[in-house]
Amino acid sequence: MTALRASVVVVSRNRPERLSLCLGALAQLRHDAFEIIVVADPDALAVVDTSVVKIAVPFDVPNVAAARNLGVGYAAGEIIVFIDDDAVAEPYWLTHLMAPFADARVAAAGGYVVGRNGISLQWAGLSVDARGADWDLPSESDETVVLAREAGGRAIRTQGTNMAVRRDVLVALGGFDESFTFFHDDTDLNMRIAVAGYLTAVVPRARVHHAVCQNILRRADRGPTDLFQIGFSSAIFHKKHLPEREWAAAREDLAERQHRRLAAYLVDGRIEPRDVARMSRRLLSGYDAGLLSSAARQQPIPPQPNDFRASAVPPPQAPGCWLAGPQRDRAGLREEAKALAGDGQRPVLFLFSRTALFHQMRFRQGRYWEQSGGVYGKSDRSDPLMGFYTFQTRLKREIGRVSVFNGRLIAAEDSYPETQKPGI
Repeated sequence: MTALRASVVVVSRNRPERLSLCLGALAQLRHDAFEIIVVADPDALAVVDTSVVKIAVPFDVPNVAAARNLGVGYAAGEIIVFIDDDAVAEPYWLTHLMAPFADARVAAAGGYVVGRNGISLQWAGLSVDARGADWDLPSESDETVVLAREAGGRAIRTQGTNMAVRRDVLVALGGFDESFTFFHDDTDLNMRIAVAGYLTAVVPRARVHHAVCQNILRRADRGPTDLFQIGFSSAIFHKKHLPEREWAAAREDLAERQHRRLAAYLVDGRIEPRDVARMSRRLLSGYDAGLLSSAARQQPIPPQPNDFRASAVPPPQAPGCWLAGPQRDRAGLREEAKALAGDGQRPVLFLFSRTALFHQMRFRQGRYWEQSGGVYGKSDRSDPLMGFYTFQTRLKREIGRVSVFNGRLIAAEDSYPETQKPGI
């Protein structure tokens, strides 16, 4: 059987630096041939590395659903994979996300999303109901599970920044609904996939790191600035997936859920008391406008192109490696990590200080991963507030932690060229 080909669609707008970082991580993927399609504004397209990205599509309209549909139109792969510009993929992300499609019954797959600290999960397994409310999907392992629609009509939820769908399924369903300009575009597709009877895979090992950048709805600290679009898109979602007699109750439920969210942001200081009333009004104004809006806008997906334009990236067998040392040596170690990445390796740099600082993981512009924190500090947020380690025992522990997912950052089967500075 011929291996399925992946077309990775990256949507970006007004964030060229983030796009550059995203594409740098895609260039480090350990996977067989895949193509990358970037749909972005002119400033963002200017940073695109043409040796990695073969298809760059100009698009400068604030409509993520339309941008994704445009990318699908250029895609030649049997599987269309989506990631946004404010996310970076771990090296084995694509291999893990593509694996469930070996089962012909699987129409879609979604991975997990890691938050800004690079360690804690922002989103894990979820389902979604016809009101647009998320429900946890409990999981006791990191193995892939294939699921149908849940009891009560809930669909398996995939995040738009970490999902894959068969191209023929997207064509059959009419692609993304472009009336969802920013919010619920992926959730609406999840609902239509479930209603059509397709199966969705939840893939815990397919992970991207999500920066949560500033946009029209939030600041860089995730504090909301306006809820009009959430209200607008929620009304369209309810019109599509609920009978009219349930719209009023769904509107009240939405208002209650968003009020709880605003209250949490108020408590941690990300919004002021006056913002709660203002944004609550904007939410309901948006909802009422959405009820009056026109019908769904779904454009036919163009026929599949004939040519598959594989990206020029290192082969999947390219070696992994690690470097480690104290924070005081970070400048030199970072230069070494950049040099190793330039040689086609996939370095991970561990920087420790003699403190109890919490750990963070970052992908750097030099195309290497960097974990930093105190020798005695937390990495997993379930850790005790302070752990008693030497430099060597902490390093061994963190290498093991990032290798849990069969090469999440360092592959267990790799032979590591080790570079290590003296301990702290």
